[in-house]
Amino acid sequence: MTVPADSLGDGGEMTEMRGLPRAGLRDAGRASVLAPTTLVPTPPGPTTPVPTTLVPTPPGPTTPVPTTLVPTPPGPTTLVPRAPRTALHAGAALIIAGPLVAVAGGRWGSYIGIPGTPVFLADLLVIAGLALFALDSARHGSVPGVARSPRVLRTAATLWVGALALGVMRGTGDLLAVRDALPFAYLALTPVLVRAVRIVGRGRVLRWVTAAAAVHSVWFGAAVFGVLPEISMPLAGIPVFTTRGDFDGLVCGIAIATMLAARRVPLAVRLGIIVLSAAAVMAHGSRAGLVAALLVVAVTVVGARPFRDERLGPVRLAAVFLALPMLLAAFVVAARSSAGWARGFERLVAGPAVEGSSNTTSARVDAWESIVAHVASDPWSRWLGEGFGSSFVADSGALVHLSGDAAVRQAHSFVIGWFAMLGIVGATLALSAVAAVLIASLRRVRTARAARIGAAIQVGLLFAALVGVILESPFGYMTYALAVALTFAADPDLDHAS
Repeated sequence: MTVPADSLGDGGEMTEMRGLPRAGLRDAGRASVLAPTTLVPTPPGPTTPVPTTLVPTPPGPTTPVPTTLVPTPPGPTTLVPRAPRTALHAGAALIIAGPLVAVAGGRWGSYIGIPGTPVFLADLLVIAGLALFALDSARHGSVPGVARSPRVLRTAATLWVGALALGVMRGTGDLLAVRDALPFAYLALTPVLVRAVRIVGRGRVLRWVTAAAAVHSVWFGAAVFGVLPEISMPLAGIPVFTTRGDFDGLVCGIAIATMLAARRVPLAVRLGIIVLSAAAVMAHGSRAGLVAALLVVAVTVVGARPFRDERLGPVRLAAVFLALPMLLAAFVVAARSSAGWARGFERLVAGPAVEGSSNTTSARVDAWESIVAHVASDPWSRWLGEGFGSSFVADSGALVHLSGDAAVRQAHSFVIGWFAMLGIVGATLALSAVAAVLIASLRRVRTARAARIGAAIQVGLLFAALVGVILESPFGYMTYALAVALTFAADPDLDHAS
């Protein structure tokens, strides 16, 4: 039913509709017809925010959005792998292989080469490695992730270079001078050896040293007990399996120290190498070799602190106290029952009457006094030495106190020999470098196993070199350089990968 608009005002009963007066109803109806509701919007309150990002304005032709303003950092999947530096790794392995030949073969191993020439296999390996190093550096530059050598080693290398230059200037310039200069050249190359060890990996190099020392102990033990005779070979300057008690004893100590913690080696093999090494050192009878071996083992064990373990510490300590008397008793029984062991025991405990005047401490002291007096008699020699290639042993008359063989050119002590060749100035440079390296090495014995083994080798070798021709010989200075490299490759401030 449709109600006319004018009828709303005629009937009294329609005066008010839904509580509104007639005029109010008329006004409301007129407003509802004339005014749209969208003209009076309700402003948003605090509880109804209107985000502006809901209506983005797309960029037009005049407002380009450059994509380069928001670069995306490369993630793990965007890394480009570097090409393998084969020459670098091969060079590092060759540089390390040279000293390993000396460790495995000892005196005869370091003299494998062309007879009658100063060309030896160990030196050729090192030279080839250095050449590959130089080739790779020229192509690719430095090695990422391989830190520089510690400052103390770089300083020591500089001092050794100074001593080397002084000895060359004062030397004779012949092949004997080259032979005398080689130890200082290898000492100056120790920062390069540190870099090589870091490239190859300390753990891998330490396993190589362990294997080389084990090989040495096996053939040395067989030679001491008469199983292996000396064999002359075309490329061996010295017959193969020739023993050298002081250095061979040192390497046997290295074998014992490395086998004590070589968990990858079967236990039976480890025990066999340890027992054979200890028996060979004692049976040979070299006191310098025995003390050097004991020093290597002692530094390694003390640095590892095996007795601090709450559970295994007391067990290890009790095992040591039980093993020492048993080993001593076994040695005494063997010395009484075997002529070879008896001679070795006598050489270890007897005095000059048994060993002979040419090998006694008193004879060497007399030789050292003669050499020092001879060098000090000339002012220039006293301060600058007689140079590389000089015959200070024969010229001083010290030869009669040593073996009497004219081929002996060294003083059986690297300290006296360096003073004779380099004088006060050069010997101070070289010995200061050795002392600084040794002190820094002993501070690193608790940082890593490689550093511990390297420092132990240094201690044992330097002791043996005080009373023998060790550091002047290829097998000695190569082993020393490798020990220094092992120690400083584990520097905690520069190599955080360990």
